[in-house]
Amino acid sequence: MSPAPEKSKILLAQLLCVIIISHISPVTAEVELAGRWILDEKQSEAATDMLKKKFRRLKPGQTRPYGMRDPTGTTAEGALENYWRTLNEGRERRASKNLRRVGSAYPLITFTNLLIEAQPTSQQLTFTYEDSLIRQVMPNQNGRIYTAKGDELVADSIGHTLSYWIGSSLFLETDSPTGGKYIEELKISKTNKTILHYRVKLNLPSLKEPVEIRRAFLRSN
Repeated sequence: MSPAPEKSKILLAQLLCVIIISHISPVTAEVELAGRWILDEKQSEAATDMLKKKFRRLKPGQTRPYGMRDPTGTTAEGALENYWRTLNEGRERRASKNLRRVGSAYPLITFTNLLIEAQPTSQQLTFTYEDSLIRQVMPNQNGRIYTAKGDELVADSIGHTLSYWIGSSLFLETDSPTGGKYIEELKISKTNKTILHYRVKLNLPSLKEPVEIRRAFLRSN
């Protein structure tokens, strides 16, 4: 008897598993992401170290991109300034001030306390950095695809962000208001569900070359 039919059944079963996982993984990962996460300094790269000597020299008269303007024309710099004040209470300002040359990506490389909330009736995720800066996204569960409604593309104080899932990893691609792009990836550790792996890649005019920073966070609740 030919083994072909049996082999076909196995291949079909594997295909069905892949299809099921591709649909379930984002939903499961969304639930797993929800909660409060605290930076694990020992398992994380420091932004100051990774960006050391990576900045281009400022031209005469050139200013650091501290703020931005949102699509309505009103300033969104206040949100970032509030975050800046919160983050630097009791910290050394000199080192952090140089990091502000990354513009609106500053919160993404300095936050140590992150609250992620998942909406039970939608795909929306709310990120609160240092209990100060709020960011909302609605990731596309089918990958890096633009839908007719465009829910996966949002504009806020960080920039214009496209969010989507690839397997159990959440990706956030942000166009900076001052030029350049940030790409973030968040995923729960496969071996320890209390660990969140966070990676952000900065490709900015102020940098000599793209810089990637990897950090780890521990669940606190």
